[in-house]
Amino acid sequence: MKSILISTIIILCLVSFAETITATSVHDGDTFRSGKQSYRLWGIDTPELDQRWGVAAREALRQLLYGREIEIEQHGTSYRRIVVRCEVGKQDVSLELLKMGLAWYWPYFAPDRDDYREAEADARKARRGLWSDTKPVPPWEWREMKVKK
Repeated sequence: MKSILISTIIILCLVSFAETITATSVHDGDTFRSGKQSYRLWGIDTPELDQRWGVAAREALRQLLYGREIEIEQHGTSYRRIVVRCEVGKQDVSLELLKMGLAWYWPYFAPDRDDYREAEADARKARRGLWSDTKPVPPWEWREMKVKK
């Protein structure tokens, strides 16, 4: 009986971390807003808007999120944005962007996500999205180049 009670409490605690929101705007391929709050997708990085594939990544995120309930799971903060893993229906939004070839997997922030690693590898092999370019520039390198100018 005691173990059932403890298990129930643990499950309720885990469930309480999930929240359902709707997107009111999409800034770029990995950042969106719900009301006044900004959210950053967990585990991936997408091209910047002034970078090749940046607008395509933003539009893909808009298509995935708009008009739908988004279930979020918080994973910290970054530059006043809440970092979240998002699901729409049963689709992991970050995973979908990786499958489309519109994002890089960031294992440092989302370790042990073999599905993310495999989705990026499959997109690279199929030359989908940004992987159709000869030498796609990761957004962290793009941002660093802009700072040096």
